[in-house]
Amino acid sequence: MPHLLTLPSHDLPPDIKCQVVSFMRIYAWQVFQSMPTGWDYMDKSRHPLSFALIDGEVLISHAEVNW
Repeated sequence: MPHLLTLPSHDLPPDIKCQVVSFMRIYAWQVFQSMPTGWDYMDKSRHPLSFALIDGEVLISHAEVNW
């Protein structure tokens, strides 16, 4: 059964982070042309908060908001 994780973005589980970044590399590949390929694309001074809808270990949807 799907459930919603609401966490600071840097606290997301590694397997969920990997799925988020993998999709971003497909959808918004331009972001990664001038940046590293890891998760540290975010500006931590904006206190990003992630909302991840997951089913088991599979990411269904993800949204991130900044303070």
